[in-house]
Amino acid sequence: MAELVFADDRLRATLHALDARRLVVTFDNRKLGKADFEPRDPARNFLNAGFAQLHIETKANDWFINASTPALEVALAKLRGRFHQVKAIGFSMGGYGALRLSGALGIDEVALISAQISIDRAVVPFETRYKREAKRFSAETGALDSANPNLGGVICYDPFHRLDSAHAALIAAAFPKIKRVPMALGQHPATNILREQRAIGKVQKQVVQGFDAVALKADHRAACRITALYWERLAEKAAPRHPDWARQAQQRAKQIHAENP
Repeated sequence: MAELVFADDRLRATLHALDARRLVVTFDNRKLGKADFEPRDPARNFLNAGFAQLHIETKANDWFINASTPALEVALAKLRGRFHQVKAIGFSMGGYGALRLSGALGIDEVALISAQISIDRAVVPFETRYKREAKRFSAETGALDSANPNLGGVICYDPFHRLDSAHAALIAAAFPKIKRVPMALGQHPATNILREQRAIGKVQKQVVQGFDAVALKADHRAACRITALYWERLAEKAAPRHPDWARQAQQRAKQIHAENP
């Protein structure tokens, strides 16, 4: 059973498992060519753990910032009294959405995956992606003034990804209770290595059971050891200055491919 908490021609918020007293909030992530709402089933990992799920959608790649954002915030604020615990998970644009709406929803903790703190060039002059979206982004509506300053949780990022690393540093500085979790060579999003091993559920599990940055780092390292994609990327990084390391990494990647045809 689902409840449409908010819906217009720009934004939509759908609540699943209405009787639960704990809530996980999920968000759309950016998709090339996105021009409409996309149906999505609730995540069984959350529902089976006794959480309700609120999924927030946007019709366009606008980082949830448009003329409907204030009305959405009003609708979301009405949910706060229904839940004694609210957590969220968001990838890239969805991670920004979790930050931006954390105050309205009363979000306690977040799992941010390669999130942006903003796409406003006055805030992030280093950000060279999302140029079209940045031109339409409202600095006033998109500011994080109403975000929960005591927000806890984790932000996962690839330390070799210059732009995502810069965003992660700014987020950690603005929200001191959020811990950084480097996931080397995952690129964007940083959890790509976990996804290769079908282990992205480890992040979802932490959302419902409690965050452990050390354990997340260990999960990523374990996935790296058996993922050809990691070794291929490591070889590419090492080649200019450490050709011997690059050859060893290439050999390891070939070995993994041979073991998993």
